Amino acid sequence: MQSEKIKQLKIEKVIPSENVICLDLTHKWHFREVPNALIAGNVGTGKSVLLIAMIGQLVSQKYDVTIVDAKDVYLSRLKQVSQLSAKVFSEFTGTVDAISGFYDLMIRTRDKHLNSIPEPHFLVIDELGYFVQLGDKLGFADEQRLLYEQAMSQLKEISVMGRELGFYLIISSVLPNAEFLPLVLRNQLTLRVVMGQPSTVLAQIMFDNARLNLVRPLSITNNGLGFVKNVYGYSGVSPFIAPEITSEFDLVQYVENSIRLSEGK
Repeated sequence: MQSEKIKQLKIEKVIPSENVICLDLTHKWHFREVPNALIAGNVGTGKSVLLIAMIGQLVSQKYDVTIVDAKDVYLSRLKQVSQLSAKVFSEFTGTVDAISGFYDLMIRTRDKHLNSIPEPHFLVIDELGYFVQLGDKLGFADEQRLLYEQAMSQLKEISVMGRELGFYLIISSVLPNAEFLPLVLRNQLTLRVVMGQPSTVLAQIMFDNARLNLVRPLSITNNGLGFVKNVYGYSGVSPFIAPEITSEFDLVQYVENSIRLSEGK
């Protein structure tokens, strides 16, 4: 059987659209219809690149975006973007603060909600599983344990209540199993993306009873190969290839350019 080939789009060529996030040339996430996204995959498979492409599209549409880099590895560089400096958080305490602030804004919005179509707000968390791992190691007498449990409770409420109020989650995690991602939360993350070739266990966790025979290696060498479920126009699990970045790619400059694009609207 001939493997399927997919053309890869350079990240700078991604064209943003209102209420739509492009995953590649053909796969689009209509977040108002399919709220909240979960991105899984091993280190180095392209999760952060996909998050970057999403963030660029969100800020270019003037959407409110809160960004969490739980490991303080890559996305935390966006603190250098003046328009985002107060919206980028990292490490354990920053993750707690970001979730709490996003939740409080959602509750204030709920109290003012008058049945109009709400403006979108996004909380992007890179490597939530790492935050959960740190939190679960805390002793029950530790003051930070209470903050951690409160943050996880707030995340669950955001995932359940947020759609009606325009508040959405985009979460990445190497391991999306119940140990690192509570089932109540995971079940509300309806867009499912796996970067790289998933194991049988990961495919079952992410794609449930979808046609797993579709998840097979493709004849493509580019980084960014992934599989997605619940995008417009596709049923079951569909292969895609996330936007490409080069070795010269500058994260801060890319997001600053995306923000400048929004200023022309």
